[in-house]
Amino acid sequence: MIRNSVMLMFCLELLFTFTAIAGSPLIRCENVFYALNSENTDGLINVPSQQDLTRCAGVVQAINNKKCTFNTAECTDDCGPLGHQTDEWDCPISCECKSSGFIEGDIKFDKQNIPMIRKAYGMKGQIATKGATGVLDLWTNRVNGRVKVPFVMRNDTLNTSKIVIHEAVAAISGSTCIDLINRTTEMDFIEVIRGRGCWSWVAKRGGKQELSIGPGCEYSGIVQHEFLHALGFWHEQSRPDRDDYVTINWENIRDTSVHNFYQVSTIRSLGSPYDTQSIMHYHGYSFTKNGNPTMVHKISNEPIRAQRVGLSPEDIYQVNALYCNPVTTVPYTQLPTTKPGMYKYWIW
Repeated sequence: MIRNSVMLMFCLELLFTFTAIAGSPLIRCENVFYALNSENTDGLINVPSQQDLTRCAGVVQAINNKKCTFNTAECTDDCGPLGHQTDEWDCPISCECKSSGFIEGDIKFDKQNIPMIRKAYGMKGQIATKGATGVLDLWTNRVNGRVKVPFVMRNDTLNTSKIVIHEAVAAISGSTCIDLINRTTEMDFIEVIRGRGCWSWVAKRGGKQELSIGPGCEYSGIVQHEFLHALGFWHEQSRPDRDDYVTINWENIRDTSVHNFYQVSTIRSLGSPYDTQSIMHYHGYSFTKNGNPTMVHKISNEPIRAQRVGLSPEDIYQVNALYCNPVTTVPYTQLPTTKPGMYKYWIW
């Protein structure tokens, strides 16, 4: 009884004080939902029981039911992944599409790249890349076959954050043809900030583009995830061949979060099979409204256990295929794959 009471208080505290990925209050039980499917090998996550999980989900659902009253089913404009205008609780308040915010949890957008997002989700049957589709800009400063991507950390970056950022940068640069370098006078660069949650723009935006590693995001794998967004990669489960490998349990997804599971029709694999152990893959409880899995393996029917340790072999292959090889030389395939070995698990 004491443990359950503590967990309920923990859920409520998360609900009203914890800021995750994009800072939305309805994402604040995400830690609790995901903890059930984690191995807790590093002491980062307290594993709740199913009862605890359901109770926390009930708190969220109660607030959903109380707060969300606007019916977007009557809207004629399909906003796609952008979603409709919402209030601070992520409840729709208008038929107008969002002009800024986040898609898929941690991908930032504003008016400048709305046309790109619409094209990326709407184009069909075109040959494109796994990460940067035909409508995205890549980083192009190449020296001796390696692509130089400058970045800088804002002055208020904590020392603990600096350490994991450097670890993540070394991991990417050490396994791919990307060199994440300290910015000097480059006009196009990434600025790592301590914002609200963990997020990034997709691909090169032009000029200074922010990448947030906020409180709770200070893990090398999470930093690598956000840097791959900045290099032009979408989430793995956004691939158009996703439904061949995983099942989306739409009935378990929060009504206001369904758009986070839309697929990017222009994504192609660059010859790499679908990879549930990609550092870019969602976990199986993402955006759950009832504590039940939102995404499971097609064959085993088990929730996806995402990893945030580092780039998977397929991630490394795809970064190198995108930036080091002409796309036309890499055949497209849809073969299944498995990744043996132990991983730590986290929420993003």
